[in-house]
Amino acid sequence: MASPEKAPHNPHIYSTERTALKIGGTALLLLTFQSLGIIYSDIGTSPLYVLNGIWPSSGPAPSKEDVIGGVSAIVWSLTLVPLLKYIIIVLQFGTGEGEGGTFALYQGLFPPDVRNDDDDRSLTCDSAFMRAHSTRSSSEKLAPIKWPLLAWTLFGTALSIADGILTPAVSVTSAVGGIAIAKPNVTNSIVPISIAFLIVLFGAQRFGVHRLGLTFAPITLIWLLLLGGTGIYNITRYPGIFRAFDPSRLVMFFVRTKKYDYLAGILLAVTGCEAVFAK
Repeated sequence: MASPEKAPHNPHIYSTERTALKIGGTALLLLTFQSLGIIYSDIGTSPLYVLNGIWPSSGPAPSKEDVIGGVSAIVWSLTLVPLLKYIIIVLQFGTGEGEGGTFALYQGLFPPDVRNDDDDRSLTCDSAFMRAHSTRSSSEKLAPIKWPLLAWTLFGTALSIADGILTPAVSVTSAVGGIAIAKPNVTNSIVPISIAFLIVLFGAQRFGVHRLGLTFAPITLIWLLLLGGTGIYNITRYPGIFRAFDPSRLVMFFVRTKKYDYLAGILLAVTGCEAVFAK
């Protein structure tokens, strides 16, 4: 009697272990384009209010040296936080399943016990033993700081949730306030108009992030192209702005003015950069 043919073993059919998504080609290009509407539409709109946060339009015009110092502070904030912190450091932490955020980093240090059905079917369970032993050994070294790190993780998550609530409200209100400058008769209706915009934006969340990304990506692309074109035009007219890449201009700006509260306005330049890792 012929023995039945044994079906080929495919670990991806029975395994409950999730892995990070790996794509390329056209799919990667589409996701990159979608990210314009989700991630870079946030940090890319910061110039709308960051300069006004440093030098309000109702105040006196800053000197040329102050402008160079303030722009230097913005440039180095963008260099240290989104580029150095997130792109070069944080994104290098493998979270196993491709997630981002504070809890993903926490689980990278203290991985949960995940049961894999393949281990039950193996004869020796050597792979399961090695993974468990490696996880326990690394977690045991960090055991004294596990609970403080968990509290810090919860605090970071709370900040992300607060940012997700406050950022749309502040951004939309600032945008409608800009309309009021051109149309003074809108001044008394800023809050109702802002609420109407927010209801529409939050109501559209039900259609999924991928659809919202494709909707806002072309708008963000046009905005970034116009922003870049305006920047190139002004740089050709005022090439001295390249002195802002000198970090000493940043230091001298605060030494000269003694106005450290400008940092509140400068930090507006990096609002939204956490979306690079949190999404």
